[in-house]
Amino acid sequence: MTNPSLKQDDTQKIWEFIPISEYKSPEVPVSQVTRKGLSQIWRIFRQEEEKSEVAFKPESDLRTLDASQLEQISSAPNWEAGGSALRETLQTWLKSDRIGQNIVFLVEPPHGGHAEKLMAWATQNDVTIVSPPTPEQIMENADVWLASLPERDTFWIYPTLEKTYLRHASGLSLMRRFLDRAASGAMGLGVIGCDSWAWAYLQHVWHGSWPSAITSKASDQTQLVRQFQRMLRPKRGTTYLFCQADNGAPLFSTGKEDNNSEKTSDYLQQLAAFSHGNIGVAQAIWRDSLCIEPDEALREKQNDDEDATLASQVIWVTPWDDLEHPSLPAKASEQVAFVLHTLLLHNGLSFELLQQLLPLAGNQIMETVSQLTEAGLVTYQDKTWKVAARGYPVVRSYLKSNGYLCDAF
Repeated sequence: MTNPSLKQDDTQKIWEFIPISEYKSPEVPVSQVTRKGLSQIWRIFRQEEEKSEVAFKPESDLRTLDASQLEQISSAPNWEAGGSALRETLQTWLKSDRIGQNIVFLVEPPHGGHAEKLMAWATQNDVTIVSPPTPEQIMENADVWLASLPERDTFWIYPTLEKTYLRHASGLSLMRRFLDRAASGAMGLGVIGCDSWAWAYLQHVWHGSWPSAITSKASDQTQLVRQFQRMLRPKRGTTYLFCQADNGAPLFSTGKEDNNSEKTSDYLQQLAAFSHGNIGVAQAIWRDSLCIEPDEALREKQNDDEDATLASQVIWVTPWDDLEHPSLPAKASEQVAFVLHTLLLHNGLSFELLQQLLPLAGNQIMETVSQLTEAGLVTYQDKTWKVAARGYPVVRSYLKSNGYLCDAF
């Protein structure tokens, strides 16, 4: 089946959507081997360069941002704008006769915001939202959930297809019946969101004709700057200049002033490549990279004024080579891979569901997720274990190198 016609206004370029077959991750600017071999040489030469308008700060003189400052400098991605851009992208399909094309999928990698964008679209436009079945309904192949689904002549949005199945002998039938019904047109016209790992798995367990799928275009360094600028919540007209901490090289500024520094940084290129252009992953790393100068006077003022702005307009960014990424425990056991893979296939699970789906004892599962949480690879929130955004690139690389089914992102 052909892809739906894609249309998007130029004003929405912070979010671009493309057929899933056209997805391409940003490229690494230079090999990591070369970077490691030359990093010390470059540092020596950089020390001899003329100082730019922004003098670099010794990293030992900097401090990380606290929670309120991080929210001011890097708030959540604008999923509402993503939802609006998605709606604009699919306008031609929505207005067409749509013969034989009753559903379209939005597929995104973990932390890519597929559910958030679709929920924003639905709430902004009063669209019918399909809620997922409970785990009990999935295992029982419950007719009651299917009976609650929309009928013909309805436009609906289902944000989380990955919550319709469990990788278990009894956990697939309900998902198959749902997709059969949705693809047939019996539910009317719908947009379905799906995590990329579930998407990869479901290709093997539902044998219907898969409809069109689109995804967000990977964020290269230019797109990352646009995204990061829109995440800023400046107060009192503050203008920020983001500079690399070891040499003062400018990354970008929120002001209009020209920066004539000859120093450059490939931090954003490295970030785009390492995160595979995934804005949720990129932001998690970005937030961990940001530092400011200590300012005792500001600290005293902040005690009396919650709206106090940051001490400096310069935000320092830890050099890429100095960042410490989460890593897998030494000699990671096979049960570590089992747990991580199962979490990714379902975009997060409760401890009870992990017990149902894994061939491991409860104490083994708890020991493993605790170990992974301590390593920064897994998070626990709302009674659900998930692979952390900060640790996702490492986890994906580990599973792929060990032959596990992975997504295409």
